[in-house]
Amino acid sequence: MIPVGRLDGLAKVVMGQSPSGSNVNRDGQGVPLLNGPTEFTMRSPIPVQWTVVPTKLAHAGDTLFCVRGSTTGRMNIADRDYCVGRGVAAIAAHDPADARYVYYAVSYSLPDLLAGVTGSVFPNLSSKQISSAAIPLPSAGRRRAIAEVLGALDDKIAANAKLEQASRDVRAVALISARVAGTESAQLGSLTAVLSRGKAPRYVEVAAGALAVNQKCVRNGTVSLGPARFAAEMREPQLKVGDILVNSTGQGTLGRVGVWRSSAAAFADSHVTIVRFDPRLVDPWVG
Repeated sequence: MIPVGRLDGLAKVVMGQSPSGSNVNRDGQGVPLLNGPTEFTMRSPIPVQWTVVPTKLAHAGDTLFCVRGSTTGRMNIADRDYCVGRGVAAIAAHDPADARYVYYAVSYSLPDLLAGVTGSVFPNLSSKQISSAAIPLPSAGRRRAIAEVLGALDDKIAANAKLEQASRDVRAVALISARVAGTESAQLGSLTAVLSRGKAPRYVEVAAGALAVNQKCVRNGTVSLGPARFAAEMREPQLKVGDILVNSTGQGTLGRVGVWRSSAAAFADSHVTIVRFDPRLVDPWVG
């Protein structure tokens, strides 16, 4: 049996502190600044702000962890030094060789961490809560092996995501070229079998029933079931493979598009619009 210990046995938690606004710039001067998940990607952030007077620092390899608000628990890996603002914590391994394992250990303990703030008006995780998180603590050799295997899988996922983005870019260029060449246009509604907002679900707290897909599920051209919740009953229309889901509400989520590729029984909630092309008129995968 793998022993269990506290996160602070492997790493320390550095809570962020925002620098003065007068010391922040968008010209690339100083150290890149992270105040929340806006700059997060699938793996490492893309900074948009910098500061010449950094407060708290994260170093390359550290786990970047959102600690406040609706995005509590979002994670990235630092690929360089960053100044972390008050919405972000840096989790730094005591031994740099454990840095990647720490990231996966925190991911493993995330459901329990989030359970501690569920129901709060404004979720907020403290340094003490994160530091005391229970994590698996196998031997050093096993930690390295686990991190190596999971890291390779993440590398493959990242490579697939880049390939998917490249495919979308090629498709966009092809569609623009076709339009320039004089292809006729048509209203979207005339080409679809379904074009409607989803239905408001009646959620249940147990892992049973139908999956309700919300706007958090739609990102990067795909639909993730991770943030989905369970509903007491299936609402129509039930999602079908090839459906295009468009976020119709939400600051930061409005307009995000993803393709439903799962065979799971699910429907979209009222914050998501379903676009299902009529296959007699349009190839759904081109649409």
